[in-house]
Amino acid sequence: MSFTLMIDLGVAALLIIMIFYAVSLNNRLRRLRADKDQLEALSKDFNQSTIRVEESMARLRQAAADVQIQIGRTETLRDDLKFLGDRGVSTADRLEELVREARDNLGVDPASTNRVTSHASAGSLREKSQQSDEKLVDAPSDAEKKLLEVLRATNT
Repeated sequence: MSFTLMIDLGVAALLIIMIFYAVSLNNRLRRLRADKDQLEALSKDFNQSTIRVEESMARLRQAAADVQIQIGRTETLRDDLKFLGDRGVSTADRLEELVREARDNLGVDPASTNRVTSHASAGSLREKSQQSDEKLVDAPSDAEKKLLEVLRATNT
């Protein structure tokens, strides 16, 4: 075998290997192109999802800010209600003391009349005020006048 024949056979073998490699590479490139279309569609879907998430996050942040404002308002209202409740209890205590003074001045037996407690409702206070008004003598005393003024002030 001559040297040129060996070189020709070597080159032919390398060409055959190169052809198989080119066919393999061509198949891979074809699959990559097919996957590229899928990858582009997936990329578009991912981009749209990202945009929706960003919009949702902005709405969520706004909702959280609104909730925080509402919590602040609620805390203020809670404090106001607590203050009013405390004032109501102290007013009811004062009313009870005035009722006791009025009974003592009129000589009314506490066991025979309904007793006003510090936890009485406004409706029962009105009823008891009307009952007290009916039992009062034509000329009310100073304690009775004070009691009537306080009862009328709490009813308004």
